[in-house]
Amino acid sequence: MNKIPKDFKPWKINDRLIRENVEITLEGVIALNLEKDLFNIGNKIFAYIKKELFKDVDKKDFDLNLIADCIEEERRLTKIAFKLFSNESLSLWNSAGSKSDGFSYDSISIGNSSFDTYMDFDSMSEAYLSKQKSIQKYQETKKEEILKPLSTTNSHNIPEHGLFPKELLNNTRGYIINIGNQATLCYESSFYDASLVMIRKLIETLIIECFEYNLISDKIKGKDGYFFYLSDLIDSFVKEPKWSLSRNTINSLPKIKKLGDLSAHNRRFSAKKHDLDKISGDLRIVIEELIHLINYSNKKG
Repeated sequence: MNKIPKDFKPWKINDRLIRENVEITLEGVIALNLEKDLFNIGNKIFAYIKKELFKDVDKKDFDLNLIADCIEEERRLTKIAFKLFSNESLSLWNSAGSKSDGFSYDSISIGNSSFDTYMDFDSMSEAYLSKQKSIQKYQETKKEEILKPLSTTNSHNIPEHGLFPKELLNNTRGYIINIGNQATLCYESSFYDASLVMIRKLIETLIIECFEYNLISDKIKGKDGYFFYLSDLIDSFVKEPKWSLSRNTINSLPKIKKLGDLSAHNRRFSAKKHDLDKISGDLRIVIEELIHLINYSNKKG
């Protein structure tokens, strides 16, 4: 295996280097402090593909030349960057093809496993760092994980208060407590999609109650007399002048809804524990403010 030339730059990858069996890896590029452009382009590619998958979950085929044009990057460097990240076992595609050279890809196809990669991470950088951390963790803790009793699996790494502090729902209504219990029990049992669906129902119910207990429920009903869907409920809730929401609640609601919608309606999305852990703080903020606005303690019945 030959060494990389001293004047090597990622965009200088060509057929000659490949024929000479020069080993080109992302780790080597990082060691040469040449990774900035590659990560920037990688993040652009990742963001483009993720956006397209959100628009059409059934989309499978992507042309990297077209992606390069859309993200306004040079085609060859775009394909080189994608190939270098692909070599890190990030599961960015299920099949790939090349017409031009032996190093980069011209087209890729997304399947279930690669679809999960784009749903689980926000950028190529995050996916790469997560892979590196998982490798390191595996190497350091393999023996411990094998010997760990099965009974501790569900409780491992659960946030201090679980999904959210259950006492927040005390003194509300029995059906509210029941929905909250289902959400937390599903989380603790690793049924993460089910947990997100119940979280979605909990937020939807609390928003409706907020309008009802303030005697303005007509504002969230259509001409048919039925309550709005969650997206319109949230929009009405945020814009309602009767109360002033905290910035944290306004910012947290879309995050919770987005994951809840994916678990409820997207057949290719499968929620993971870290998805719920990332919104645990947001969930507590929203629930606490909603219950404060409803003020159950001053309501009868």
